[in-house]
Amino acid sequence: MTIKELYKINPFGFILTIIFNVLIPLTAIGQSYLLMYEVTALANKNLALWLGLTLGEFILLLISGISQSSSSYLATKQIQRYNHQVRANTIKHYYFDNQNHTVSGMQNRLTTDLKNTNENYLKKFFSSIQMSCYILFAIIVLLLIHWSLLLVTVVLVGISIYLPQLIERPIQAAFSNISNSNKKYLDVAEKWLSGLNTLQRYMAGGHLFKVMNEAAKKVQNAKVQQTKINQELAVMNGVISSLLMLALFAFTAVLIANKLVVFGTITTVGNLQFYMATGLQYLGNNRGQMKSTKPLNEKIKNDSKVIPKKEEDNLGSATAISSKDLSIAFSNGEKISFPDFSVKTGEKALLIGDSGTGKSTLFKLILGELKPTTGKILYFDKSQKEITPNLSKIGYIAQTPRLFPATISDNITMFDDGLRNRVEQTVQDVSLGEDIKKFDKGLEEEINLDHLNVSGGQRQKIVLARAKIHDSDIMLIDEGTSAIDQKSTIDILEKLVKSKATIIFIAHNFNEKMRGMFDKEIHLN
Repeated sequence: MTIKELYKINPFGFILTIIFNVLIPLTAIGQSYLLMYEVTALANKNLALWLGLTLGEFILLLISGISQSSSSYLATKQIQRYNHQVRANTIKHYYFDNQNHTVSGMQNRLTTDLKNTNENYLKKFFSSIQMSCYILFAIIVLLLIHWSLLLVTVVLVGISIYLPQLIERPIQAAFSNISNSNKKYLDVAEKWLSGLNTLQRYMAGGHLFKVMNEAAKKVQNAKVQQTKINQELAVMNGVISSLLMLALFAFTAVLIANKLVVFGTITTVGNLQFYMATGLQYLGNNRGQMKSTKPLNEKIKNDSKVIPKKEEDNLGSATAISSKDLSIAFSNGEKISFPDFSVKTGEKALLIGDSGTGKSTLFKLILGELKPTTGKILYFDKSQKEITPNLSKIGYIAQTPRLFPATISDNITMFDDGLRNRVEQTVQDVSLGEDIKKFDKGLEEEINLDHLNVSGGQRQKIVLARAKIHDSDIMLIDEGTSAIDQKSTIDILEKLVKSKATIIFIAHNFNEKMRGMFDKEIHLN
């Protein structure tokens, strides 16, 4: 995330926000400047001048209040618009980059990381503009009062700005640690809480609580460490600011004693001391925190880069596949080797093997989700010519059907309105028709993922209908009827084997009649 991109969201709104942030210190310093002459007027018993200056101070106070409210509103609006664009680009990036991202990692990037950069970078930028103006306007007023006050201030300002660099690196590390710890916590939660029912069944709550507690402690410790380092920076800046206030106040007293400035200067310098101390303290903190977000901003920038949509017109539509010397090795040392096989156009193959032999892994290799360690998969078109396939056109039904919080019809068409006229027939082809009648709204029934209102078998039928309606030339079905009764399974298989599609079907416990529907079997050992 960058200030340049924030500006591009709405240049006029950005500039207006800057103007209001400048007006806040301008009016505050202006009030202090008028106060100097107000006190002097009272000392000289000049009531008319005092009333005029008081009225001017009231007007500046009114402008200050309006500027504070407006700057806060406009900054929030600008930042949220920017967040909206970043989230949209990030979602597109995840969609097109073909990488396996964890859900917890994506959630962390879209929520916590953006919140951290908002608070510690974008908002700190506007705050830094305001604090810089406090210092600048205070310097100008000090120069108007007496040049020597400015000379003393410049020396102390230089010290205040550069000393905080001593702990910049620990702040940066602490900030990155929060993001990493939070990401790991979300990852742990996803992996363990997704199996909550299983843990309950085996009464393994004690271990769950232990794992989640340890992950939560890491998040807690990371935030505590960041707060500790931020406080160290604040203390350092506070000490420096106090020294600055003391030096300015003492020097002003000398100037008044020598009648080089008016009597009211003592009150104005007191206020200027406060504004400069505040400005220096916040400017130092802001600078450290903004620099600490640099690694995280780079990650957000990389994850929100727009990836051009791949040109798929030149990719062929595969109807047949084969493999040669195919194997894959995993980081834990496990390796799976697959026998050479071929499935011709229109053939129906049953993929058989014990658990752990790599049936689902083979599907992921065919779909390009995993890369083989050795060997390769070959794809052919209807004329048996080897091609580079459009893998998105290969239908895939996973073991766990993936549904979305939308209507049954939308889950079948995958939001392609051009397929709606074929939904009813497809529903009949996968024996879903009788199930649809049980829903009050039929095909327009909303699927509730929080309180699932469709059975396991109905979910599988919906996903089967999804694959069928999209006319995939190759269909990979991973136990796609395991939750469907045998009679319906046979009915579905009979219709599937009559289709023109090339089908590879993983299934356990198929009887001889079911196995006899397929043209061939591929055995994995």
